[in-house]
Amino acid sequence: MATSAALLTIDEYLHTQYEHNPDSVDGIIEEKGLPTPPHSRLQYAFQRLLAKYEEAYGLFIYPE
Repeated sequence: MATSAALLTIDEYLHTQYEHNPDSVDGIIEEKGLPTPPHSRLQYAFQRLLAKYEEAYGLFIYPE
């Protein structure tokens, strides 16, 4: 048995409260993937590297 997903307009998507923050892809709500450990480690490495220059260059480093 085939099922069809209900399409949402951008306005409907933006004005609807969701438990998690999903993506809207061509009007279909899709769950976002979680970051992988290598992705998290790379973000951490960049954060530590850039933190050295925060004060000198007026940067604000925040994790995703």
